[in-house]
Amino acid sequence: MADENSEKIWIIPSKSDEFIHGIGKHKGFKIFPDKLANCLLISTEVKELYNVLKSFCFSGKSTCHPSRELLCDILGIEENALGERLSRLEESGLVTVVKHFQKNSSYQFHEFHEVPILYHSEVIYTEVHPHLSGKDFRVKIKEYKKSELFKSIKTCEDVVSRTSEIRDWFFGAIESKKEETTSKRTPKIAPKPTGVESGETNKKPVNRVKAADYKQKTVDTWNLQNFKDYFRELYEETFKLPLPPIGEKTVNSLTNIIRINKDNALVKEYMDIFIDNSTKFQDASLAVFCWNSSQASLAHYKRTGDFLAMQNYNKAGTKKEELPEDDDYALMLKALRDGGKDSG
Repeated sequence: MADENSEKIWIIPSKSDEFIHGIGKHKGFKIFPDKLANCLLISTEVKELYNVLKSFCFSGKSTCHPSRELLCDILGIEENALGERLSRLEESGLVTVVKHFQKNSSYQFHEFHEVPILYHSEVIYTEVHPHLSGKDFRVKIKEYKKSELFKSIKTCEDVVSRTSEIRDWFFGAIESKKEETTSKRTPKIAPKPTGVESGETNKKPVNRVKAADYKQKTVDTWNLQNFKDYFRELYEETFKLPLPPIGEKTVNSLTNIIRINKDNALVKEYMDIFIDNSTKFQDASLAVFCWNSSQASLAHYKRTGDFLAMQNYNKAGTKKEELPEDDDYALMLKALRDGGKDSG
């Protein structure tokens, strides 16, 4: 027969805090700092292992001694997988593993300000992420972790002193890739034969007019390419960095924005406002400029002088609460979601 007192332990609590601190074997919680949780250069599996080990550091101690078998049980992995994760954790500089004969290993935690890989990640967030995000950013991070520069900086105690190298790697790599892609797409054309053998007569040369630069045109005559060129120059003059690659989805979104606004001067003004106030948005890329939520905020700023509280909007520009039907930026968002079709 079950002990009456043990049954009382499992009474369902009415509050989350009561459950966290008052029931079962595992009580309380440990703080998991953002600098580690968001570190770009440490895998999710290693972060999970760190968090589990940290839960065994009682009374503020920086050392723990859980058995490998217990760690395997908690993580749901086998001994060889645990060994691989421990190696990567120690390589990160967060923890030192001290093995003992016929005893559990000791895990000694280091202070965060002494761990170079955390500085490394913060440098990338500060110098690269504001200008490169989404899939392009994730692909670049994977490539960077395989690069010689990453390997050399991993063992460097003063990561901050190599900030310019990190920035140049990311944006230099982008420029090189663009040049390589361009060269691949440019077909090699054999020189045309000239003279009598080719059957040509004395024809006057055809003067081909180069497409007008946006600076040579009035803004009301700008086309899609002119807007892309203007944004690129605005971005690169402001941030002294190359504009991240522009994807097909972004091009389609920009086309819709131009068509919906029906005012080239207004779209140009939105671009100026966006770059001048880039800290109000996730980053300063053309992709983010084209987000529905960004367009809503720019329209609101144009009308009121204040930006929308962007945390109240999702990427598609949908507000967490209903927008008034007669609200001008609500109508614009509806048109954007409808793919650029006029609502009237």
